[in-house]
Amino acid sequence: ERLGIQHHVTGEPEARLMRSPQGNRTAYNLQTAVDTDTHLIVHHETVQDGDDSRQLQPMAEATQTALERGNLSILADAGYSNGEQQQRCEERNLACHIPPRRTVNNQGGGQLYQADAFHYEPARDAYRCPADHWLPLKQRNASQKVLYYANPSACAGCRLKPRCTAGRWRTVTRHQYESAFETSRQRLTEDPKAMTRR
Repeated sequence: ERLGIQHHVTGEPEARLMRSPQGNRTAYNLQTAVDTDTHLIVHHETVQDGDDSRQLQPMAEATQTALERGNLSILADAGYSNGEQQQRCEERNLACHIPPRRTVNNQGGGQLYQADAFHYEPARDAYRCPADHWLPLKQRNASQKVLYYANPSACAGCRLKPRCTAGRWRTVTRHQYESAFETSRQRLTEDPKAMTRR
């Protein structure tokens, strides 16, 4: 029962009202974990979430339990990209190979510096921009787990500003669990055929 309305479909007892790209539909989302060596289904769940972003950790942990293995490599598509869940998986020896979902800087017709042009320095908790200025932490959004880095005074007189932002200054965002994304991205770089195996 959801929103006070009972949903029941004969022959599909797990189907419920679920958000989908076509709007709310009576449906279900089947999650499946498959062993890459044997191609056998190791674990499956039927869930009511319209996307997969909250399914990584529960599916990975259930697979780890089913296989009775301490270490596993997890291959999943970008729909499972979730920094917090990836970090928790890493802590349980579940090595994630998941491409991150990232937005693109659309200002300036795609001609402006993208996020990968800014280099994070953990010791300073700051980004170094293409003009060699430091962008320190300026704001936290706890609910979305996002950190904002900016240096308005450096942007004001920067010679590269026209290539960086159409605004008054450039802000670079960093997810609270960015290190989990970076670990996964590095694994995919070292093993470019991982997604093909998936």
